Amino acid sequence: MGNNQEEKSKILNKTMTIIGIIFSIIFMSIFLIWGSLNVAKFFIYQDFYNLSKDVASIPGIKDGFVASGITYLNSDNTYALVGSMNKNDKTYLYVVDSSNEMRSYELLSNGENIKVSSNMDIAFSNNTIYLVNEKSVDNELTYGIYTISINELEKKDSSDKPITYIDIKSRVSTSINNCSYIFADSNFVYIGSTSYEDNITGNIVKYSVFDSDFSVPLDIYSTSSFVKGASFIDEETIVLISNKGFEDTYIGMFNLSEIRLTSTLINGINVKEFNDPFKVIKGPMLLNGLDLNSSKDKLLIISTSGSSKYIFGSMFFSNKIRELTIS
Repeated sequence: MGNNQEEKSKILNKTMTIIGIIFSIIFMSIFLIWGSLNVAKFFIYQDFYNLSKDVASIPGIKDGFVASGITYLNSDNTYALVGSMNKNDKTYLYVVDSSNEMRSYELLSNGENIKVSSNMDIAFSNNTIYLVNEKSVDNELTYGIYTISINELEKKDSSDKPITYIDIKSRVSTSINNCSYIFADSNFVYIGSTSYEDNITGNIVKYSVFDSDFSVPLDIYSTSSFVKGASFIDEETIVLISNKGFEDTYIGMFNLSEIRLTSTLINGINVKEFNDPFKVIKGPMLLNGLDLNSSKDKLLIISTSGSSKYIFGSMFFSNKIRELTIS
């Protein structure tokens, strides 16, 4: 009897040892694969990582925030991000600086939650924050362009505490495009529309900053499929960021002096078409954003892969705000 118990104990110990070894091998294999992929990304996306660096953490990720747009705010060390919560339908604007000091604001429209798409974007110019909410089946009545005064971020409630929500009032809609992304400088606002089908173009519509109704387009630019953001560096150069699903991101730089005028008319304006980019930087999947710093030599970029919607990006440290040097 004693020998049987001793034999069973030995077998159990051997079994547990083997299981432990198997789990250790699996864990070490996963660790080695994870480490190898984190090293490999610097070779696969060599230009992107050589030219970019982390400047702050994307805020609100632990609370379920999925950032879809980013802009410089007041200075090159403060950033405003807009997006929705993965756990509910609420929309938030986060402000964070390079020291990771953070503020958050729930966004309402005339006192009500707004139905947003996954491609809301933000821009800042002349003390005005611009938001666009992409048109989709679910948010037909809330798509369009919203504006907020920068002063709204400094308001306090009746108890002299910082406010926790901002009412962005009513939208301005436009029939020219679906308001997928936005860029603004001191003179112009550019509203972009993403095409999610191969070989079907999107566009970017240029307006004066004084055109508060966005009713008088000045220029219309045709873009290729899956463009998710744009920054006009100056009168000579535009940068476009594009990606499709879980494929690589491409950041292309185009010479505006080589633009072609087409015979296509929209609102009586001849649509302009870009030539091939003179420079392309390949980056990881799910990058978006694009905003230009005051020196016009760096671009802000974020990734949605590190959010709670996808999670896997956190394993590759894609939960950071990055600056990409372009000159």
